Amino acid sequence: MSNDDIIKIGFVRLTDSAPLIIAEQLGFYQQHGLNVQLQRERSWAAIRDKLHANIIQGAQLLAPLSLAIHGGLMGPAMPMDMSLSLGCNGNAISMSSRCCAQIRAVGGELGGNPMVNAQSFGEWVRQREQKITLATVHPYSVHTFQLHAWLRYAGLNPTEDVQIVTLPPEQMVDSLVNGHIDGFCVGSPWSSVAVQRGVAEIMAAGCQLWSQTPEKVLAMPQAWVIQHQEQYEKLLAAILAACAWLGEPENQKQAISILARPEYLDLPEAALRPAISGQLVLNRLGEQIYVPNYHQFYGRLANQLSEIQQQWLLTHMSSCVAEHDLTLSKIQGCFDASIMARAEQLAGVALPEIAGHKMPALVTLA
Repeated sequence: MSNDDIIKIGFVRLTDSAPLIIAEQLGFYQQHGLNVQLQRERSWAAIRDKLHANIIQGAQLLAPLSLAIHGGLMGPAMPMDMSLSLGCNGNAISMSSRCCAQIRAVGGELGGNPMVNAQSFGEWVRQREQKITLATVHPYSVHTFQLHAWLRYAGLNPTEDVQIVTLPPEQMVDSLVNGHIDGFCVGSPWSSVAVQRGVAEIMAAGCQLWSQTPEKVLAMPQAWVIQHQEQYEKLLAAILAACAWLGEPENQKQAISILARPEYLDLPEAALRPAISGQLVLNRLGEQIYVPNYHQFYGRLANQLSEIQQQWLLTHMSSCVAEHDLTLSKIQGCFDASIMARAEQLAGVALPEIAGHKMPALVTLA
């Protein structure tokens, strides 16, 4: 097989890279005659730059960032295909243990209710003279949208009452330990890593705020897809089969063991178990809550963005980052229902429908 047949796909050390990794470990790529090489990257900016430079042919990528690249909102436009989503949900908002201790010291209540936590957090912030610093993984991310919403639930203005910075996911915990930030919104497993190190408490799981939120997609330049349509269909089929496998609860233990390996997430299995199982430990006291569908790897809305989800992303990109002129018609080419239908046939699966599809409205200050 020539180098031209190699498909290099970038991924970040996050639990929702699982479909790409499982497809490799269970031989789904090989079953379709594909030579896929997974390439671990440190940041979303690195993935964006390597896609532009054709160093990698595709990537696990933030859905809003993929749309921003497609629309030229961060430099030269690169038409993107994001027909396959890698799942829904998976984020959490966490604050440092030192901040939480101060919130409790002034009578704030913290626990498993994200809205109560927001209220206590907001009261504490309003008593302070100095702004706190929070981190998100990228401006064009659902993490940013969720952080903005939670701050508004707290009665705070995200652009005025706090400072928000951008950090790669795997730098969040160390930045918290070093005092560079006071909290963050990040994908799993990093909130659980912070809790297990005793340096943070989980304030809200993303899916407690909004259910069925689109997260990462398989982002591929449309130019590559057009030139390699047969390979692309097989690639989608292999990853879709991995999503279906991950959707079976009995496979959780094996999935955790695979993801923990040094070449993938390189973390203890205990750090990955909470998000995969939905059994979240909130703080060093061991307080736990069960969050169903904390990660939803398989299903129609998890693997194929609806027009409602697409419009929801566009709306939040405008309200939380910057106004833009992208519309559903302008991003229509990013989503190919026919190629997804062929991928389902190749994979031997039929995406199940997810009931109750209704994206939440924007959260605004009263």
